[in-house]
Amino acid sequence: EFLLEIFEEGRHKHVDNPFLGPCCQAGWDKLEKYYNKTSESCAYVGAVILVPTRKWEFFKKGVLWKDKWVEDAQAAVQKVWEDEYKQAEPTLLVPRAQSYQNDGKKENRFKAWSRQHIKVPEVMDEYERYCKEPVMEMDLDEVFDPLGWWQESTQQKVYPNLSKMALDLLSIPAMSAEVERLFSSCKITITDRRNRIGIDAVEAIECLKSWLRENNVAWVDEEWIDRWVAEVEAETQQGKGRVM
Repeated sequence: EFLLEIFEEGRHKHVDNPFLGPCCQAGWDKLEKYYNKTSESCAYVGAVILVPTRKWEFFKKGVLWKDKWVEDAQAAVQKVWEDEYKQAEPTLLVPRAQSYQNDGKKENRFKAWSRQHIKVPEVMDEYERYCKEPVMEMDLDEVFDPLGWWQESTQQKVYPNLSKMALDLLSIPAMSAEVERLFSSCKITITDRRNRIGIDAVEAIECLKSWLRENNVAWVDEEWIDRWVAEVEAETQQGKGRVM
């Protein structure tokens, strides 16, 4: 959104410049091409609105999307929520008076009076409740981690299902550079002498390499590694036997 505004301003400002004009136009065309693809999936919009400091106000008041765009995006996010993450509505509890009748016991008069005068809280959809809550205010210089916010125990309890959706969408890499870099590193693992390593083994090795590089390995199951190495060696020996 920010870069599009910069290129939009630049291509009009430098329209007569023989060098900057075409550069700004080329940058704007490239961003516009990929920006239009965001409508093919709700991943981008969903990730933005699940940041509590932005929500739908980002598109309604921030970047000023057209009403039709917002309506289509809201319908797409709602569909993903209902189809993949929303659980069935909780079953209604049996009223205390009814349970007493079933047990053949007489309900305490004070409890009966209290039950009649206590307002039963309205059961609201998690996603709906999240959207209705005000946007979280933050200082401009303060760094906010939405992934960390959704991983907090408070959000896990208040939004048990919506938090899963948020973590799934917010974990999607914004760029594929890191994924492609990891994929390219496979050529270091799969050498001429290791060309019979299975797909599962390659995946496990690359994951471990990435985690070790980022110091994200909290523990190592040595017994599992020993079993895995033995299985790989057995598969390799069987492969050599077939060739011979």
